[in-house]
Amino acid sequence: MANPMSQDAKLEAMKAAQAVKGRSLWQDARRRLFRNKAAVVSMIILSIIVLLALLAPYLSQHRYDAQDYNQVSCPPSWTIDMTKLNPPEGAAPDSEAYKAYEDYNNKYPQTVACGMGIISSYEFAKSDWQSYCADPSITPPPEVNCAREPQQSDFEHFMGTDGIGRDLWVRTLYGARVSLSVGVVATFVALLIGVLYGATAGYAGGRVDAIMMRFVDIMYALPFIFFVIILMTVTADIPFFKDPFNRFILIFAAIGAVEWLTMARIVRGQTLSIRRKEFVEAAVAAGVPTGKIIRRHIIPNVVGPVIVFVTLTIPAIILAESFLSFLGLGVQEPMTSWGVLMSEGAGDMENKPWLLIVPAVMMAVTLFCFNFIGDGLRDALDPKDR
Repeated sequence: MANPMSQDAKLEAMKAAQAVKGRSLWQDARRRLFRNKAAVVSMIILSIIVLLALLAPYLSQHRYDAQDYNQVSCPPSWTIDMTKLNPPEGAAPDSEAYKAYEDYNNKYPQTVACGMGIISSYEFAKSDWQSYCADPSITPPPEVNCAREPQQSDFEHFMGTDGIGRDLWVRTLYGARVSLSVGVVATFVALLIGVLYGATAGYAGGRVDAIMMRFVDIMYALPFIFFVIILMTVTADIPFFKDPFNRFILIFAAIGAVEWLTMARIVRGQTLSIRRKEFVEAAVAAGVPTGKIIRRHIIPNVVGPVIVFVTLTIPAIILAESFLSFLGLGVQEPMTSWGVLMSEGAGDMENKPWLLIVPAVMMAVTLFCFNFIGDGLRDALDPKDR
């Protein structure tokens, strides 16, 4: 016969049992997600891109719509050798320094013209500053800041300029605002419609499910980009949608209204698998209304697959918006997006590759980050890997 446990041993066992804490599904998923290095690095990079987009007005001295006619289609300023724009002072025409100046001017005429444009813009600004700010009685125009004397570096463009002299770096950051906003908001629209529609169809079953899903099949048969193009074209002449902000909202609604179909199918499939579970049948037996069962029992249990799908839908919508903007049906000037910038850069990518490379790299990095995060969430939330 086993010896009974002493009182002290019982207390120690109780303390040990209290010290052991279980982990919920979400805690376990979070631990496994943060062990995925690709997903963690992607989250960090994506956070940096979002932060750059939010702080765009403070990260450049140039406005996104300001034009510098002295610098049109100019390469990044760090590629311009400012020391070779003018002949070396006192150098003989047959000297090595003078030959280097001539070679640089003959080999890179556009770069030299852009370098001279930087100097010209600086000299004009300095002249205006001296004219308006020397006399306190004169009211300077808004573009002249008397609190700070202009510097030559104020007129350099880190990533170059576009075809009408606008800073490409700040326009890429503003483009990130538009593209990411469209991706997130349109995905939210698709999430809201798709989850409610799919959960309702899956839970109702029978004839209701058949009718609702046949409608989804019909919508699937229509090319969604074609549908969006038709919608954007038809509304182009309506005065309300000529306002840039209203047209921007229309892009959200148009893309989100056709991206919910796959979301609805996924949620319906998950709902069919759990609608006969014991906790759902218990709610039915207790007389809980159908709408409340869907909201409180069905939808919370399909969140895992939905979250994974959301991370994969955002890059798909960003690509769709970029495609529309590439065709000229997206955001309107002077606002921009990555699709607009790539459309402009693709027209002269051989002579001015920076116009395409800068927005294309930003967009590619963002899409890779979303896909890596989606893969990490899929692995973290997969119950088979627990």
